[in-house]
Amino acid sequence: MKDRKSYRNLFRSMKREWLWILKYVKLYKLNIFLYIALGLVATVMSLGTSVATKRLIDAVVSHSDDKILGVVCLVVGLTVLC
Repeated sequence: MKDRKSYRNLFRSMKREWLWILKYVKLYKLNIFLYIALGLVATVMSLGTSVATKRLIDAVVSHSDDKILGVVCLVVGLTVLC
């Protein structure tokens, strides 16, 4: 088992590395935020397309003609946006 001194050195090294990473994060903060936001939007749109497709299948199987047009428009809209 390692002694305390080696763990202390390990944590110091990790701290230095995190400080180095955070220095670069400050420079690219806006880019990082935009990529995260874009990833979240893409995830939500993908899940929304899946739910809309499920509703379309349910509308077709249940033969509810009044819902089909609205759901088709929703699926096409979400698919085009993705």
